[in-house]
Amino acid sequence: MFSGVRVIGLGGATEATIWSNYYPIETVDPTWASIPYGKPIQNAQYYILDSYFNPCPIGVTGFLYISGECLAKGYDDPDKTAERFLPNPFKNEMAGASIYKTGDLSRYLPDGNIEFIGRIDNQVKIRGFRIELGEIQATLAQNPEVREAVVIVREDNPEDKRLVAYIVKKEDAISSDLRSFLKTKLPDYMIPSAFVTLDTLPLTPNGKIDLKALPPVEEQLIYSKEYVPPRTVTEKTISDIFAAVLKVPAVGLNDNFFELGGHSLIATQLITRLRQVFAVELPLRTLFESPTVAQLDRIISQLTQGEPSQLKASNLDLPTAIPAPSELHQPFPLTEIQQAYWLGRNDTFELGNISSHLYVELDCPSIDIERLSQSWQKIIKHHEMLRVVVQPDGQQQILRDVPDYQIEVFDLRRHSENSINAHLETIRQQMSHEISAAESWPLFKFCATQLDTNCYRLHLSFDALIADAWSLMILGQQWLEMYYNPQTELPKVEI
Repeated sequence: MFSGVRVIGLGGATEATIWSNYYPIETVDPTWASIPYGKPIQNAQYYILDSYFNPCPIGVTGFLYISGECLAKGYDDPDKTAERFLPNPFKNEMAGASIYKTGDLSRYLPDGNIEFIGRIDNQVKIRGFRIELGEIQATLAQNPEVREAVVIVREDNPEDKRLVAYIVKKEDAISSDLRSFLKTKLPDYMIPSAFVTLDTLPLTPNGKIDLKALPPVEEQLIYSKEYVPPRTVTEKTISDIFAAVLKVPAVGLNDNFFELGGHSLIATQLITRLRQVFAVELPLRTLFESPTVAQLDRIISQLTQGEPSQLKASNLDLPTAIPAPSELHQPFPLTEIQQAYWLGRNDTFELGNISSHLYVELDCPSIDIERLSQSWQKIIKHHEMLRVVVQPDGQQQILRDVPDYQIEVFDLRRHSENSINAHLETIRQQMSHEISAAESWPLFKFCATQLDTNCYRLHLSFDALIADAWSLMILGQQWLEMYYNPQTELPKVEI
């Protein structure tokens, strides 16, 4: 319509003097969910960083930060300023002393342009995975048959959160497998459990998608394949166990445990019930390799040598635990719960790459850090599990000797309030999201920040591989006892 006219998209944040990125719009890719942010203007620098402030590779989604001469100094609210304007770890001649946390999730395209993925406030956590709903929606929009898509988390059953995609297809669309399409582009934990096709998406009076008006999911939509009912007593029993632990009405022979919402913790429940009912030994890994009723039926039949399994109505008798001091430092198997945590953290499966652990902060006035370290060293020597590592083959081992553990101290007494808040937030982000190498000692991490002459803040992180909540409570009590009464004799650890 206007020959010779160039169209350039501008964007940015008010905190970066509004316009700080540009993108020359020439050919619009129909698979784009939105026009790319493009590149920063000359007086701005953009960073896409992970939770540890490391730059993200091309194509990997991260948090978008802005720096440069364009950046404002902050807000009238000092607390809000400390939260969003952070010390710049990449400070150079061109970059400013601060970087601004925009709240956007973005990634670099191969040509160096930046693509907007979504907002942090549109991020959810399901079964330990942080999921950006906008990234799923953007990927769905790449399918040529999808006109509009929105993804939400539904909890129609208590404590049963599921991703649900609502789709409006184009008029000429034919039936396609959106689940298979997403599996080629996203990890399994980002695949919705159900896909609901609508004529239109409901809108609010101001034209935004009305998420509250999206209809509930019909039960049959959670199944990815045509329902095939069990045929034998064994298949029916396995199917019923699937349904019980997944809290779904029924499970067919070919329905995938993980596509129905299963995860590693529920997997341990399933395997335990199968062991109890069929009196067979099934490693947890079996479920990851054979996640359907039909596949497990074949494996159980092989383990029982083709004979019909004798279904047991009651639990199996547990073996007697016999101490073996001479084998204390020899590798031994993980417990079922440990297996779930260990499988969840490695990258053998697409469900992996996440660590379960506890992170806490404690303000401790008038505490002696050196004395605290010495008392913790005694706790380490007393409790073997604090000296445990997990070998790559999945066997755990108690180390005979470990070096003394010293609590690292950061002295912030002469820092400004904003600097203190930024430092505390950095530690919090790092330690609360850190995945420890299971084969390296220790599987815990402590540090302390000295806020003033008489006050320290302790930062404590414990890996779930070595302690549960009850164990940590006992450790805390004994640690305090050793701190105040160093000559105390701790009680013997019972099996």
